[in-house]
Amino acid sequence: EVAIYYNGKVYVAWQDYLGGTSSPPDILFTASSDDGATFNGGTAGNAGTPKDLSSTNIASPDTNDSFHPQVAAAGGKAYVVWDDVSGGNREIFYRNSTDVGVTFGPTLSSSATVLSTSGGNNEVEPQIGTNSDGSKVFVTWNENTSDDIKFKRSTNSGVTFTAIQDIDTAGTDTLPALDSLGDNVYIAWKD
Repeated sequence: EVAIYYNGKVYVAWQDYLGGTSSPPDILFTASSDDGATFNGGTAGNAGTPKDLSSTNIASPDTNDSFHPQVAAAGGKAYVVWDDVSGGNREIFYRNSTDVGVTFGPTLSSSATVLSTSGGNNEVEPQIGTNSDGSKVFVTWNENTSDDIKFKRSTNSGVTFTAIQDIDTAGTDTLPALDSLGDNVYIAWKD
């Protein structure tokens, strides 16, 4: 997943099998502030070391499966969500950066923020968006055990989020998509 913000900022998040294909994937992140010429303090041709958002240390990969990273960016802020196996169920995890990906909240030495509360359901396929200055963050996902579409929003640059809202609970709902323009958010899904 790639997010590009003006003034030369490029953000990339992906899932990677750090311990080989038989190990669970982690979510990695890298950023550039020079139109993609260099990433994470590297040089041209040497990307630098990415940040592992799903583990506390890139040298020690996470033992849980982490999938479907999505990134949104605005104003030097980057927001990343993914689904991660936690306690036997998949949950929606979140981290944010306000300094072009140099540091993240919660700090990488602690666990990521969990946005979903599954109650035994699997929360998957997250999508994320933000407004033009990054002050509002929007997240939607599929609760695939019950096939519902869920939604949360933040109005303080991703520091806190509203309670989970049900967008659609009828039928078999999958594959949510999200886009935003200004303060408006648009969500579509397969029913």
